[in-house]
Amino acid sequence: MIVVTGASGFVGGAIARGLTAHGLAVRGWYRTAPGADPSLEWARVNLAAPLPAGCLAACELLVHAAGIAHARPTPALAREIERVNVEGTRRLLAAAEAAGVTRVILLSSVKAQGAPAPGTEGDESAEPRPEGEYGRAKLAAETLLREWSARTGGEGIALRLPLVYGPGAKGNFARMLRAAARGWIVTIGDGSARRSLVSRDAVAHAVRTILRSPPRPGFRVYIVADEQPYTVLEMQEALGRAFGRRPRRVRLPLGLAHALASIGDAGQRLWRRPLPWSGEVLARLTEEARYSAAAFRRDYGWHAPATLAEAAPAIVGAVPAGEARNRLAAAVATGRS
Repeated sequence: MIVVTGASGFVGGAIARGLTAHGLAVRGWYRTAPGADPSLEWARVNLAAPLPAGCLAACELLVHAAGIAHARPTPALAREIERVNVEGTRRLLAAAEAAGVTRVILLSSVKAQGAPAPGTEGDESAEPRPEGEYGRAKLAAETLLREWSARTGGEGIALRLPLVYGPGAKGNFARMLRAAARGWIVTIGDGSARRSLVSRDAVAHAVRTILRSPPRPGFRVYIVADEQPYTVLEMQEALGRAFGRRPRRVRLPLGLAHALASIGDAGQRLWRRPLPWSGEVLARLTEEARYSAAAFRRDYGWHAPATLAEAAPAIVGAVPAGEARNRLAAAVATGRS
């Protein structure tokens, strides 16, 4: 039996579906609502509370995909990240140890190691400099897995992921998709900064690749990313082509973008909550963030199954058709998300 936490979520759901499609028995954990896949055995488990006794009985592999992700959390959400992503992982690994689980895969983030130096490509050897509360929590969860592996002799693998894309993605990728639905490409500055991404199907494929390999006791951390990074322009053009449109390009001068971001930063300090546009958002759109998955490819012979351009038709195909798609485009025009 394989247990996948967060199996009703964006990435965890893809992992669980991929495993069941290959004939494996999966128990999917969810916190609020189960997924719709009837091939999974569903269990409601709240990682922020004591775990039910025997919740990992007969578990041979634990895939920990549950967690709260937010780049700019409020103080209350930061506390929830600590309760779920860190203390929840601590409880989960204690249950795994009690149940005799020997293989654990943790979905982590490149935020745990921080952005690479300008002009370089980040890899697992970098000294961790976690970004924000989310990155700090992910690094703490990795440390807990390392300690679990040392105590039990089990195999603990942390997969550090960059921005994950696919049908139903949220956050910055969803904003980009909405812009492509309306037929716009907004380029900030020269648009040449390249960023690493990974598809959720590639993450699911990476998990299956590990499962097919013989267990290797000990703790290891790997970056999992597409073969090549993308510029924002390349991302937008790939989505625009999938919509069957020739996107209209608008260039926002970098100086103006910084001025608007300063206003957003001031608004955040005034209202004490994240705003859609700020210096942090601007940095994610204009600064390079390239990461190498060479170590994972070397150790497991893994390659990402598709590029963003190849995955774009399926992503666009998942956008609601007809009136719902018109509303999606209208949300861009009015600034709603």
